[in-house]
Amino acid sequence: GGAARVDGALDVDGARWRATVARMPPAKGGIETWAVAVMVLEEHYTRAVLAAQRELLLALGGTLAILVAVGGLALMIVRRDLAKIIATTARMRSFDFAASTDSSPFADVHDAMAGLERAKTVVRAMGRYLPIDLVRRLYADNAEPALGGEPLEVSILFTDIEGFTSLSETLAVSELAQRLGDYLEAMTGAIERHGGTIDKYIGDAVMALWNAPSPVPAHPVAACHAVLACLRATELLYASPRWAGLPPLVTRFGLHKSRVLVGHFGAPTRLSYTALGGSRSAAGARRAAAPSKSRSRY
Repeated sequence: GGAARVDGALDVDGARWRATVARMPPAKGGIETWAVAVMVLEEHYTRAVLAAQRELLLALGGTLAILVAVGGLALMIVRRDLAKIIATTARMRSFDFAASTDSSPFADVHDAMAGLERAKTVVRAMGRYLPIDLVRRLYADNAEPALGGEPLEVSILFTDIEGFTSLSETLAVSELAQRLGDYLEAMTGAIERHGGTIDKYIGDAVMALWNAPSPVPAHPVAACHAVLACLRATELLYASPRWAGLPPLVTRFGLHKSRVLVGHFGAPTRLSYTALGGSRSAAGARRAAAPSKSRSRY
């Protein structure tokens, strides 16, 4: 048979030894047997394994630390960007639609921010075509405008520039657009400072309302103050370098107070917020502002 073998371990001076003892069979014809022992420091076998284990643990620890750091940084960025989105929506609820340049390295969050900026752009654009108070009301109500109106007592203003057609024929198209824009800017600012709502521009004419869409206490008085403010604002414009070389314009004003229908009128797919009334309402103000239709440019 084969040789008997025993494996074991022992500690010597703090060092671990592995030992193997094997009993050798007697030589042919002999009776003596020999025992062979082999002893090796355990470290001889485990040194490379332990080193590899340490390297693996260090690599795993480093990787985990990097993942935790990256994850923490990503979480901080996401929380920061979400805070920006929440702040933006809060400003929008307060009707602050100023543009911002917020962005995010995360595609989904960036798309959400871009969507809010597009929404703000649309609302800002609406404010250029519709009365800002009306835009504010539609936004607050989260409702689309519906065809129809309500009877309200309002003050109505129509303005007209005397001899505007003759003046326009002496100016280039670009110059005419710029000068008319300067004039309407001055008129609009004066009207809005006194609680008026610009209904529409009709060529060089301005139609404005008081007491709609938002209530205006003592709106006839406010409308009269607005006319005086328009005169002051245009006088400053005509005396400024922006109007150099052009004669001052003569603006005629027509004011009327009446109970009219105010609301959204037109086709269901294309509405206009305005006031509708009979010959004794808006038409009275229009006739006062432009007694001779041939002298006005529409």
